[in-house]
Amino acid sequence: MKKILIGGSPCTHWSIVRQKKKTKDGPRENNCEGLGWELFKNYTIAIQKFNPDFFLYENNESASKTIKEEIAKELGVDLLHFNSSLVSAQNRRRIYATNSTVNTPEDRKIMLADVIDSDVQPIAVYRQRFNETKCRIYTDGKSPTITAAGGGEHMPRFLLNGHTIDEVTPDTYKAVTRTAKTVEIERLQTMPEGYTSCLSMTRANNCLGNGWTAEIIIHIMRSWNIPIDEPLLVMSMYDGIGTGRYCLEKMGYKNVKYYAYEIDKYAIKCATTNYPDIIEMGDAFQIKNNNWSLQKGGGKA
Repeated sequence: MKKILIGGSPCTHWSIVRQKKKTKDGPRENNCEGLGWELFKNYTIAIQKFNPDFFLYENNESASKTIKEEIAKELGVDLLHFNSSLVSAQNRRRIYATNSTVNTPEDRKIMLADVIDSDVQPIAVYRQRFNETKCRIYTDGKSPTITAAGGGEHMPRFLLNGHTIDEVTPDTYKAVTRTAKTVEIERLQTMPEGYTSCLSMTRANNCLGNGWTAEIIIHIMRSWNIPIDEPLLVMSMYDGIGTGRYCLEKMGYKNVKYYAYEIDKYAIKCATTNYPDIIEMGDAFQIKNNNWSLQKGGGKA
């Protein structure tokens, strides 16, 4: 049996978006202190207590240089810097850490035209809430990063057929574009179509924006070279919608026991709807308890 630890602590405290707008949770954290760092430290405690054969950690590329350097130091590995655009039609720059050698994914040359429905053009329009006077127009054939800031204005929009970018202004853009459909966002995150269909559009979009690009995760996991018939004991910190579980299934692993730490009820609903075998454990902060064990914390052994 191989033990695997995966997870990406919430990036909201480190994201550059927080630097550009006021938030109820305060300014962006640039140093190794505050709630963002505490959430990351839960992951390092999990490494010590769970002692995995392989681990995978993910976070936002826009975290400060200081934080990224300390993450690498704490985990004892060099960070990987991958853009999801190599395996999808979405620009999504993220850092990853794992205890194996991973090559940069080959560019699959997937473009917006490959994933959007036929009523729109492969031109993305995005209006930032913290700068309501501008519309960003993306003509490179890729979507901007899917975010978890909510539906509507925080999702990319696509230019409707029969219209041109000259018609896109802050006053008119809604009439000549439409919001990305949830199924299109699933494709952009390389998740199965309908994976989030148990949720409302806004909840699904939020969960997908918080999630991983599945094909990047699969690429990293393949570097572990674990035999396909090997039993796997998986611990997922900040599990979200169970993307890690999906990735292992797509890779062909059948004997998987998967423990998930997650507190968002909508993410949990999505994960367990798709994978009823996921053992939900509750809050990741339980890892700090002196008497912690994988069978405790609200899950079923």
